[in-house]
Amino acid sequence: MKLAVFVGRLAAVLLCVAIAAAASARELRHPARGVPAFTVQVPDDWTYSVGADNALVAVSQDRSTSIVLSFGADSGSLEDITRVMLLAAGAAAPADKTPASISGHSGLSFESTLKNGKGELLQLKLTIVRIGERRHGSATMLQHASNSPEQRQFAESVIRSVQIIGAGR
Repeated sequence: MKLAVFVGRLAAVLLCVAIAAAASARELRHPARGVPAFTVQVPDDWTYSVGADNALVAVSQDRSTSIVLSFGADSGSLEDITRVMLLAAGAAAPADKTPASISGHSGLSFESTLKNGKGELLQLKLTIVRIGERRHGSATMLQHASNSPEQRQFAESVIRSVQIIGAGR
């Protein structure tokens, strides 16, 4: 019986991967002109907008995952910048800090949680990199805490597609 359950689950995961691979994708660029800029590959059914703070926000069709890309000007440490960003978002203090990079730009990733306007728990992963003496770029992934393993894997593949173009290293 255990083997049948395992094989069934494996088949379901492989089906999800096949569907995800077959889904059409498009590249978003932010800002649309100029450099530095972010690019990210998202499925065609994701929506996106640019917020008042000039951040690109891409949202999955089922609204379970959001990716936020932004640049900022600040000469403080990446830890201090992150602390201010998380505080402004109403997120918990980061629970984990790991070395990270985007397009060869070194930085850090932080994990945290916050509640959305409906009171639902979201998991947050923010990667921030230095792209100049006084500039940084950040890629943030927000997911419902209840997301399935398949939704999490797919969201990770989207966030891994983030690139920064036109910024010297």
